[in-house]
Amino acid sequence: LDLAVATSDGLRLLSNPRSGVLEDVSASWGLELPRLGGARLEVEDFDGDGRFDLLAWSDRAAVHLANRGDRFAAVPLPGSSDQGWRGAAVADFDNDGDRDLVAAPADGPALLLRNRRHGFEVETLAVGAAAVAGLVAGDFDGDGDVDLVAAAAAGTRYWRNDGGALNNWLRLRLRGKTEGNSKNNSQGLFVRIESRVGGAYQAVLGNGGVNHLGLGAARQVDALRVVWTNGLGQTWAALAARQSLEEEQVLKGSCPFLYAWNGERFEFVTDLMWGSPLGMVLADGSPAPHQSAQDFVLISGEQLRPAGGELFLQTTEELWEAVYLDRQQLLAIDHPAGVDLVVDEKFTPPPHPREPVLHWVERWLAPSGARGPAGSDALARVAARDGRHVGELPLARHQGVTREHSIELDFAGVPAGQRLRLVLWGWVFPTDTSINVALSQSERPAPGPPRLELREPDGGWRTLLPAIGFPAGKRKAVVTELTGLLPAGPVTLRLTSQLEIYWDAAALAVGDSAVAPRITALEPARADLHYRGFSRLVRESASAPHLFDYADVSTLPRFRDLRGLYTRFGRVDELLAAADDLYVVMNAGDELTVRFPAADLPALPPGWRRDYVLHTDGWVKDGDLNTTASQTVEPLPYHAMTAYPDPDHRFPDDPRHRRWRREYQTRRVDDTPFRELLRNPVRP
Repeated sequence: LDLAVATSDGLRLLSNPRSGVLEDVSASWGLELPRLGGARLEVEDFDGDGRFDLLAWSDRAAVHLANRGDRFAAVPLPGSSDQGWRGAAVADFDNDGDRDLVAAPADGPALLLRNRRHGFEVETLAVGAAAVAGLVAGDFDGDGDVDLVAAAAAGTRYWRNDGGALNNWLRLRLRGKTEGNSKNNSQGLFVRIESRVGGAYQAVLGNGGVNHLGLGAARQVDALRVVWTNGLGQTWAALAARQSLEEEQVLKGSCPFLYAWNGERFEFVTDLMWGSPLGMVLADGSPAPHQSAQDFVLISGEQLRPAGGELFLQTTEELWEAVYLDRQQLLAIDHPAGVDLVVDEKFTPPPHPREPVLHWVERWLAPSGARGPAGSDALARVAARDGRHVGELPLARHQGVTREHSIELDFAGVPAGQRLRLVLWGWVFPTDTSINVALSQSERPAPGPPRLELREPDGGWRTLLPAIGFPAGKRKAVVTELTGLLPAGPVTLRLTSQLEIYWDAAALAVGDSAVAPRITALEPARADLHYRGFSRLVRESASAPHLFDYADVSTLPRFRDLRGLYTRFGRVDELLAAADDLYVVMNAGDELTVRFPAADLPALPPGWRRDYVLHTDGWVKDGDLNTTASQTVEPLPYHAMTAYPDPDHRFPDDPRHRRWRREYQTRRVDDTPFRELLRNPVRP
């Protein structure tokens, strides 16, 4: 956001170059107008060109400053005078889709300036007098047109609009994410609201309350978009006229998503590459690890089934991010059907494991009791992986962070002398760089992973492990070795945390299993990069993760894309063959379809089953405005860098990488489709 300021010395425009310091560009933008003195300001798009103009007035004068893209130009304002105005109110009083103006001149009756886009037509209002001192507009009687309240020397007057409702309208109230999030614009103040109705386009700034849009004779809004002040855009289509809407801000960042063909449809599995958030600042103020993620995620045999002799995986980028995907390899893991395979998928700092951490379990000890943060019975929620998570978290000021809370797990009959591992399944609601910057500036300690405690016989608690890690995204397993740490018999464990983690299931893995799995590594037979669009976001409950309906897709641009060169669409098989800094660069809305050769797999022995682990290497960079280099694809990451951005700028420059730039990195993307989505639509 930039800042326009009215001072006693005139108007000032302070540009935001995102460097932490505002830049005064008043002179170059034509705002040297000291004659106005201490003025009032309104920011509106009066001429419908998508650029916000300024209306400034004081008791000396009134001026309309039209935004020409690189400067403001003073436009004659009929009805203004040398005596200026006492007050003004801007709204679409006749609901024709253009912002009108009611002014209270210092030397005469109130005026209605009807906006005809090429200029204003002036009418003297039949009500009121020269003593009007202030005006406020709003649909006070709720009939669909905008009324006025005037402050005058004789008292407050209410002027009801009885003609505007002949045209159609839409009311919109916006809600930023507030519960568990204080960084967001909770009332939608100064958000950009755009609509397209037939061939007509209009843009308004959110007023922090009810936003009123005139539609003329149209019976619906063909497209409506809100661009929040953090850069996130939300779009709706085919909204019926004469209704009131309340819309809530949604998720903007996470990680790329993995879908697998289960024989009937593409099923969401989990998200990828949580361990490599390029440019992110952590809650303690330090930079996030720059090393590439060595990601190993479990895909069950029920989730991935062959089709036509191939195994199909989809990696999609559905959020405000760029993905640098250097490696994908599928491991088929054959093992006895009576032994369960668990992959430890918790977030760990570098060095990341180079091999999957596999756990084999023949015997499970389920909890005999469980209590949530508020003390309620949570046993049914942790008894099985069924998507019913432990809720009631005491959300704090920031998304992803809670007040300290605990979850208790009872286990009856813990055996002596056996190997013991606590296995937890769940998901974490992530913070982002903007939140972490705020946390780093707080006097409170940065939140860390959950600690694990044991109830002592006297009722007190003893810390077993100060940090056990947390799920690296959605639907992930966290395995904690407890061998030798628990007494035999009944045991109560307590997980205490300040992170927004929702646990789905918990159990103790008892004993060791001497499994000799048969592991077959599969390389991509074909990989194809293409534009897909954005799946519809779904969330089953307040404690469930944000997921996406793969079958319900919109192809409209959703985010202000990171600018730069992405990998061209088409086959990219060779780029996934090795972690060699020759990678696929994916944009929001892209999909990577990878086929693995199922025909290369050996037949299963009787009584065995097959599960899979996907190995992924690469990085993710989100578009959060506080993330380092978040608005561009470059600088490009590479495995040998010592930081991000790398101060040495030593990205490989050999014949192979020059060929990669020349043949693959040719798709230039900027934010034009996002900016012009409704004003001048550009298809991806």
